[in-house]
Amino acid sequence: MLDDFSQDPESHGGPPDAMLLYRLRDLCLRELGFDDIYTQAKDESTRAALLVLPSVLAAIDDISDDVSRSEALIRGMLAGNLAALDSTDDRDWSADFLTLSDSLPPKPWVVDDTEGAAQAWSNGGEDKWSKAVIFCAGAGSETVLGMLPAVRDLAKRNVQVILVAPDMPSGAAITHEDLMNLLHQVQAAAPDDALSIAISSSRILVLNSGSDLQAIDLSAVSPELAYAASDADAIMLHGQSHGWETNFGARFKCPSLRVAVVQQQAAGDLGERHSSCVVKYTIAV
Repeated sequence: MLDDFSQDPESHGGPPDAMLLYRLRDLCLRELGFDDIYTQAKDESTRAALLVLPSVLAAIDDISDDVSRSEALIRGMLAGNLAALDSTDDRDWSADFLTLSDSLPPKPWVVDDTEGAAQAWSNGGEDKWSKAVIFCAGAGSETVLGMLPAVRDLAKRNVQVILVAPDMPSGAAITHEDLMNLLHQVQAAAPDDALSIAISSSRILVLNSGSDLQAIDLSAVSPELAYAASDADAIMLHGQSHGWETNFGARFKCPSLRVAVVQQQAAGDLGERHSSCVVKYTIAV
């Protein structure tokens, strides 16, 4: 396959962009009998993260200023992404998550709309947003500790939250089935928490993205997602594969937020030599 690419970059259906490379990687793994190679790692990370989740939620609840709390949630999404990128060092990031946001790459970031995004989250989430569609990233602490606190905050503002994930395993991405199981675990662990109440009342729903990749082709989403997103008031793309490697320039008819820690080789496109952060907030077009 690599020889094919060297001779003709479009030999496997098009130029070797992120979407095609993800697809070919997963195809090769499945042909060799590897369906979900991260199953054990995802399960272990999820179990560890669920133990820490109550303390993370309590820390968020202790922030009285609305805008500051929204900014902390955005930094938490970055921290979740950072934990996923640094997972190869065998460190248990779940136990250190409350301080991980202080370990984010130093500013200036590749894109830093944090202040505007936090202000919009605070104002829009309370007064204007009625539905938010969130494309989830990796399993384990990335979603449990990085995304669920944000989901909980939106649900407490009476925002309908649609969580989106692929149907099939792809890298360490959380799948539709993983998300469904996670929400059941959250309910069982803390049935009286606002997050569990929102799940029970269907204020938080899970939809299949229509993709079998950890990245998302927004032109080919599932019919259910297309329908659910048609009246969304906010779109959030979490992680490098959703909001940086793909869809960075995508335009929406509602406000959108991309949050990711960008790895060194990807950030090089904009002149960065080290890992950096992307917090890109755009208004409706």
